[in-house]
Amino acid sequence: MSEIAKMGMDVPQLEAPSKAMPKMEGKKGEELMKAAKQFEALFTNMVMEQMREMVPDSEVFGDSGKVKFFQGMLDDEYSKLSASRNGTGLAQMIYKQMSQRFVDAESKVEGSSKEDTKL
Repeated sequence: MSEIAKMGMDVPQLEAPSKAMPKMEGKKGEELMKAAKQFEALFTNMVMEQMREMVPDSEVFGDSGKVKFFQGMLDDEYSKLSASRNGTGLAQMIYKQMSQRFVDAESKVEGSSKEDTKL
């Protein structure tokens, strides 16, 4: 029994999405996932940059351009590592939404080409 249940609090459980993640076959699916992970890394890096700007500079390392350059490179690598390990889940959400659109678009194209051949 969870701690929340012991306290008598009712917490609704999240339901799994009704649609399974659509699968894009072959190279298109791989390229879409790669682009989604790159976008997640870029977004995470931008968030980290904004967080660094909000923290006052430390006197320990000084206000060196070299330190800021190194921190920028480190943040970039952290962002890439996070995206490669499904850090925020943003890449999976992008992949799911975009692949569904591609699958829907392909089925519309196939449906219209079948109608054209009937005429």
